[in-house]
Amino acid sequence: MPRAKTCMALNVDFCHAAYVPERTEGISKGIYNLAIFLSRLGISVKLRAPQVKIEQLNRKSNYFIWGIDYIRSIWAANEEADIIHCHLTVAGFGIFARLAKLLRPLKKSKSLIAHLWGPYYEENSRHEFSAPSSELMYHRIFNSRIAAKIGLKGLPTVVVGSEFLKRQVQNLGLREVFHIPNGVDVEKYTPPEQLEKTELRKRLNIGEEEKVVLYHGHTKSTKGLDDLIVSFSHVLKEFPRCKLVIARTGLGTEEQKLRRIVGSLHLDNKVIFFWKTFIPELIKSADIGVIPMTTPVGTASHSSSLLEFLSCGIPVVATDVGSNGEVVQHDKNGYLVRPRSPTMMASAILRLLESEDDCKRFAVRGRKLAEEQFDWRRIAKRVTELYDRLAEA
Repeated sequence: MPRAKTCMALNVDFCHAAYVPERTEGISKGIYNLAIFLSRLGISVKLRAPQVKIEQLNRKSNYFIWGIDYIRSIWAANEEADIIHCHLTVAGFGIFARLAKLLRPLKKSKSLIAHLWGPYYEENSRHEFSAPSSELMYHRIFNSRIAAKIGLKGLPTVVVGSEFLKRQVQNLGLREVFHIPNGVDVEKYTPPEQLEKTELRKRLNIGEEEKVVLYHGHTKSTKGLDDLIVSFSHVLKEFPRCKLVIARTGLGTEEQKLRRIVGSLHLDNKVIFFWKTFIPELIKSADIGVIPMTTPVGTASHSSSLLEFLSCGIPVVATDVGSNGEVVQHDKNGYLVRPRSPTMMASAILRLLESEDDCKRFAVRGRKLAEEQFDWRRIAKRVTELYDRLAEA
């Protein structure tokens, strides 16, 4: 009987619907980092995905076109790879993976992994979207519980990034679900020395005496940025030496609405919008990181921004939504607050602004958690163990 290939001898193809080479989008960043750290373990990884600009992700009809390409990618991987590692932005993309298998069955020696990055939409989540939108319609149709059930049930191996997502998938009737979290490059995202932080602030035209509250991510309605801006207006009444920095990526269509809110609250000199800024430098210049999302839908689980804040030793205020509570340990490495509660968020931000001791305590614990649980080197090792298991089977 021929011996199964070892993990080092395996050829792995990553199939994905749409890859953003700038890596300003969390799933593309995760796929890139996983491929890099697997290659450091000697595993050959090929990415099969159309390269797109992040703004193209705003047009939801593009996903149906990319779905056809996704099928073709799986067919090509079926010819060349030992393991077909399918990355699913939303559970509905599993339908395309199942179609690929149905139209051209996998060869007996092949293994297919469905790696689900984000939660599916549940009908009780409607109130978590700030307004009816194409984003909401997209999730209600293509990322619904029914779409998830159809897409995932026929796939043999499912990987998810959080316990929250694992429970969701198991509620569909799937029992063998592997939890391997998103990761962070702890060598790239490091706590800054004070001199480094001062220099970074000079480059970003931020005063040394000012405190910086930072959000970096998309400007989608699910991200809670309207709540964050309102909460920041409350913060300034108690702590005026402070600025809110919103570093946006190009994904999401809420920016003009957010600017109107800023203007109506007379915060134009206190809220700064940055565009695709070099993220490690920006995070290291911050004092507090915020994750104000109103729903887990539309966000990788766990959020890359959240892991990067912790890895840089930046204390975090996050809404208690989705998998955030698996990463942010309340009053240990940050604060968890109720979503859609600007006053509660303002109170948590003020507690950090006014307590240097809490910030230092949270910074040490956040960095330790990043190193022990979310270092990409550890995550890649867990993925290789799954590959070995599939190869032996």
